[in-house]
Amino acid sequence: MSTFSGTLQFYDDAITMPALKKEQGRIAVQLAEVTSRLDAYQAGCDDSKLRLKAYLALATNCWGFYRTCDDTKKRPCCQAFFTKITLTEDHNHQDRVHRGL
Repeated sequence: MSTFSGTLQFYDDAITMPALKKEQGRIAVQLAEVTSRLDAYQAGCDDSKLRLKAYLALATNCWGFYRTCDDTKKRPCCQAFFTKITLTEDHNHQDRVHRGL
């Protein structure tokens, strides 16, 4: 009989089913929000990687074109092609034409 009374004491401290369902619902909503935020972050990372790859490909192609130009065409190429690209940790980017040439 002592095992039975111990079990009853355990159930006296247990959470009710409606309270458990409410808590599970709250956790499910928070989990969905976190999952959504992680998916958005991953998409931003993927987008940044694609942009960086495109910038590097463009820089490589620009260099090849620049090498084939004569001296009179190199200055306009520098003004047209060389841009300062800043990528920040929050996946924002800023493009600014370098005016120093």
